[in-house]
Amino acid sequence: MMTLEVMEVGSTRTYLSGTSKYVQPLSLLAGILLVVSGCVVSPPDIAPQKENITTINETNETDAGVTIIEESKISNRLKGMLETMKPERIHVAIQFDPSPSTPEEKAALEQCYGIKFLIYNPSKHWYVVTPVNRIYELVREPTVVSIEEITPEEKMFERHRKGLFYPHEIKGGDIVTVSVGFFSDVTKEEAQQILSKHEVVREYMGNERGYGPDSLNDYDISIDKNRIYDLATEDAVLFITMVPGPGQTSGD
Repeated sequence: MMTLEVMEVGSTRTYLSGTSKYVQPLSLLAGILLVVSGCVVSPPDIAPQKENITTINETNETDAGVTIIEESKISNRLKGMLETMKPERIHVAIQFDPSPSTPEEKAALEQCYGIKFLIYNPSKHWYVVTPVNRIYELVREPTVVSIEEITPEEKMFERHRKGLFYPHEIKGGDIVTVSVGFFSDVTKEEAQQILSKHEVVREYMGNERGYGPDSLNDYDISIDKNRIYDLATEDAVLFITMVPGPGQTSGD
């Protein structure tokens, strides 16, 4: 007959059945449970990984914020012009702080960004010509405060904007005589192509004057007064003003 004995060994119970023995200490079971539970618990290095992810997100948000600030320096009208016109180069007004005041300072900016300083304008600081594909690089320059378009209204003589002309400017019908100036980087061929596009009366294109150290392409022209504004929208045009006549030398 098979007998069953129960023996107390400390706090551990050992069961004997005949000559077969099955030993299962509670302490061993507890150890196994600890090991199993250790596999279920999240590894201790998860917390540092979350911190790293947070840091990366903060960096991206900061970069995005910087980009927004930089692009806010470019006027909305200029952004629209860049999207629709897509020229290779464009004349713009740039405000610097501090403004470059020496040839060396201007040369350094020209070499770095491919721009060319043309005319100093007290209200907008500098008129420059810049490659379009460098504008979003130029706007990152710390001294650049704003980059704006040069509007047709700014280029036109105030009286001409109102459609008013002196008698000596009226050639007959809607044809009037005005003076148009082009930026100094614009070639004579480019200037004459633009004038031809706007049906300028050719016989009045002979008077060409130069101003300043770089010389401007400045022409006295006759044109339909209704086309003056369209001519002023040309990027190459710097100004449209009066042709001096009897009693008029400057001003409105």
